[in-house]
Amino acid sequence: MRNNKMTRPMQRLLSVGCVLATSAGFIHSQFPAIPDFFIGLMAGTGLGIMIGSLIWYRKTCVRA
Repeated sequence: MRNNKMTRPMQRLLSVGCVLATSAGFIHSQFPAIPDFFIGLMAGTGLGIMIGSLIWYRKTCVRA
């Protein structure tokens, strides 16, 4: 049986992904001169990091 706790790197990746994904909307509302490409890139990178962290967690902790 494996441990179901998230390790520190997994927690950090999940946190960084959340910050990137949520701050993209805030930056877009505060600085409308920034092109949509960069806002989408930032949000997409954040979502990708979050999904990668959850996949890593599932591979190492949940499945036996």
